[in-house]
Amino acid sequence: NTLKKLDYEKTTERSFALVVTATDGGPAGSQKSATAQVQITVTDINDNPPNFNQGAYTATIREDSRTGATVVQVAAKDVDSTLLTYFLTAKNNFFFLSSSGVLTTKAALPTFETQPSHVLIVGVTDGASNATATVTVVVENRNTHRPNFYPQFYTGNVSESTVGPFNVLTLFANDSDTGVAGQLVYRIATGQGELFAIDVNTGVLSLRAFKTVDREQTAKYALTVTANDKSPVLPLSATAQVEINVLDVDDEKPVFDFKQYSAAVMENQTAGLSVATVSATDKDLGINAQLFYNITGGNGAGLFRIVDGNTGLITTTGSLDRETTPAYMLTVTATDRGS
Repeated sequence: NTLKKLDYEKTTERSFALVVTATDGGPAGSQKSATAQVQITVTDINDNPPNFNQGAYTATIREDSRTGATVVQVAAKDVDSTLLTYFLTAKNNFFFLSSSGVLTTKAALPTFETQPSHVLIVGVTDGASNATATVTVVVENRNTHRPNFYPQFYTGNVSESTVGPFNVLTLFANDSDTGVAGQLVYRIATGQGELFAIDVNTGVLSLRAFKTVDREQTAKYALTVTANDKSPVLPLSATAQVEINVLDVDDEKPVFDFKQYSAAVMENQTAGLSVATVSATDKDLGINAQLFYNITGGNGAGLFRIVDGNTGLITTTGSLDRETTPAYMLTVTATDRGS
C-alpha cells in the first residue's frame, strides 16, 4: 500500500521502480533470500480544474465587420488533460465561441453609437471542472452614417436695399456618427459664392460684407450647399438646395414708352373727346410698379384732363378753338405708388 497520496502532476511521482526482497526464516547467517523488480506506474485522474491563461481579455473590432470575423482566441491550460472545450456561459446574439476557443461574430454588430462595447463571459471545461474568464469586445467607431440635412430645401429672403453682412438663413445637418466622423463642415458647392458665404461650423448663410443685390437684375439665387463629415477615412457628405428671393424696394423710376407724344383733334368738338393715351413702365414689383398719371403742366386753361389716373388717357373738358390756340404742350407725370 501507499504511505501517502500520490500526485501524477508531480513528474517524480509518475512511476516508481522498486526492488522487493524475500528472506526465509533460517538461522542467522544461513538465511536464504530472493529479490524481484517491481515497476509501479501512476495513472492520471482528472483531479485538477482548467485555468485560463488570462483572467480577462480585451479585443477590438470594427463596427462594420463582416459576419464571421475573428475577434480573439482564448486559451486555457489543464495539467490533467489537453482535451478542453470552450463555450459562452450565456446566449449571445452577436458572437460565437468555437469549442477550440476562437471568438467570432455571427451577426452584424450594433453601431458604435448604439453599443460601444460588449462584455462576455467565456468558459472552459475538461469534462469534470470548469473555469471562466471575461472578454471585453470594444467596438471601433467607423464612418457608417451619412450626414442628412433637415430639411433638404431651404428658402430665404434678402431685400435689395440690404448691405452685407446680413444673415439670410441657417442650414442644419446631422450625422449620427461620433467623434470627427460626426463633425460637419458646411460649404457652398455651386451658386453665387462671391455674394454669399456660409459659416463652415454653424451653417449660417449670409450676404457677404459690403455686398448688395438688385432684384431688377437678378430676382432669385439658387445655391447648392454641402455638409461633409471630418472622417479621415472615406468621408461622407450631404447636399441641400437653397433658393434666395430678392425682395423689391421702390428704387426704380417710371419710364414713359416715348419721351414725346403727338396727337391731333378737331376743333369745336364736345367735351370728353379722347386725345391720346400715354403709358409708362416701372421695373419694380407690386405697388412699387403701380403708376398714377397726372397732367402737371401746360393745362392752365383746364381744357384737358386724365379722368382715370390709372390709364393715362387724356380727354378734353370742353370745345377747342384752333384760331384761339392752335397747339398745346402738356406735361404728364407718371408717379408710382411706392413709399
